[in-house]
Amino acid sequence: TGQVLCTTSTTLTNLRINFGETFILTERGLQILGNKIESLCLLSSLSLDFSFVKKLSKRGLSYLLSPLLSITQLKELQLNFSSCKEFNDTYIDLFVSLLEAKQNLTQLSLLLYGTQITDEGAIILSRSLSFLTCLNFLCLSFTGITDHGSVEITDAISKLSALYHLQLQLTNNSQITDVTLRAVSKMLSSLHMLSNLDLGFWRTDISDEGLNAVCLEMSRITSLTSLTLILGTTNVTDLAVSYITGALRPLKKLSSLCLYLWACKGVSNFGVSSIARILETKISLVNVKLSIAKTGVTRVAQESCLLYTS
Repeated sequence: TGQVLCTTSTTLTNLRINFGETFILTERGLQILGNKIESLCLLSSLSLDFSFVKKLSKRGLSYLLSPLLSITQLKELQLNFSSCKEFNDTYIDLFVSLLEAKQNLTQLSLLLYGTQITDEGAIILSRSLSFLTCLNFLCLSFTGITDHGSVEITDAISKLSALYHLQLQLTNNSQITDVTLRAVSKMLSSLHMLSNLDLGFWRTDISDEGLNAVCLEMSRITSLTSLTLILGTTNVTDLAVSYITGALRPLKKLSSLCLYLWACKGVSNFGVSSIARILETKISLVNVKLSIAKTGVTRVAQESCLLYTS
């Protein structure tokens, strides 16, 4: 990558670098690359994708990110650490301090999917989000965040007025309960500009009551065009399904819906029939994915509902 940048004109304005899952990124290599990026004085948009990188030290990351402070034209930045297994709580301070200092950014995307972040990292990040007013895309799915961290981070997210895309799948964790759902509900009450919302609570200890609070606020986000709800292997019932369908009715701009109720034993034909009715009336929907296998739904009811999926 460094050799490519050596021959690139300093008039370059947009740059995307995907390091690839097979890379082991050395500190020296990242230092060289950081210096080369720093020379791109007209750079306005930068995307750094560390997805599945096997080795990434904090010092190496600092070598790469610190030079960005001197690029005054840089307005758009995307940092993707998805499934970078070395990325844990101790990395948060490093890139957050950089982002706080980079006050001239107008668009920021931060993807932390599948990283080793716990409640501690979520709390550290929540204390800094108030400085990141340009954050418009945030992914915190499949991390180690529990009820404790979710209360802190959702409160901080609620203040991000520019946020339009949020992915928050807090799954496979018995320490996610209605405490988290109430915090998510409170957060959604402030996020009026969201267009994409991805929520997941697969294999968690949530209830119909907690989901009702989320659905009430979700129904008020009329700007939503895409919605994903992952509720598989939970104790939700037909009552929760009625809350979901009720929330869908006011969402006139919704064009994409993914609803996963896999192995929710409390969901029966009654609940699925309400889904079928709402899908029949939602003419704005062009993309629908529905998972109702291993529920209490009969095959005939499943087939009638799946007629509306794509």
